[in-house]
Amino acid sequence: MGVLGHKEYGYDRLYEAVVYTPHLVKQMLRDEPELLKCTNHAGETVMHWFVVENDLKIVELLHECGGDVEDYALVQACILGLVDMVYLLLRIGVVPVISSCRVNIGLGKLPRKTLIKLKQAFHRFGYNLTATQ
Repeated sequence: MGVLGHKEYGYDRLYEAVVYTPHLVKQMLRDEPELLKCTNHAGETVMHWFVVENDLKIVELLHECGGDVEDYALVQACILGLVDMVYLLLRIGVVPVISSCRVNIGLGKLPRKTLIKLKQAFHRFGYNLTATQ
């Protein structure tokens, strides 16, 4: 297909494939890996969208296909209290901007239990959300 003329068109194609025909996504991305970098009107990739939607399976699928997660998607997962997603993102190697995560977690007004779980997730991967640096 060559260069995509409209990045949102590529975003929409990948989004629809992931939702309606996930069994075809790996082949689609082997043929057109540039689809992973296409963004929507808000500048989000399909991967970023599904991080915020807390869809672990799709995030894992897109990661297996070479998709990257922006560090801001990790911040958003923290704000939303998506503990399992945070674990997944840290496990697949997303390097957090600790200061952003620390500040933004407090903005979400999360339950204490969720905050503790998020701090544990970061600690498990060698990051400290409580210490100021």
